[in-house]
Amino acid sequence: MLAYLSEAVLLVEVTLHTHRLNMFQEELNNAALREALDLLPSIRGDTILREALYKLRIARLHDHTIKLYPIRVGDLVLRRTKAVACAGEHSKLIANCEGHTK
Repeated sequence: MLAYLSEAVLLVEVTLHTHRLNMFQEELNNAALREALDLLPSIRGDTILREALYKLRIARLHDHTIKLYPIRVGDLVLRRTKAVACAGEHSKLIANCEGHTK
């Protein structure tokens, strides 16, 4: 049969019975699907645990590179000018920080 100058072809599975079609059992398939759904919460739990361990490992790597400096009363530190200045004073040419470092 020709439709728009192309021939209609039936799939092999429709014309010939393959091993997959012959061995298909709907009850076993449904039971396997139900079992997979029963295992889903444990798989999600494993995934959540793996994600938490990954985040902990990343946090440790990040914290390892940070150096802590104790700050005492009277030490000079940098502070952001946006936090202490008026809103109208900011432009590209004003410094972002004021003060001195230790």
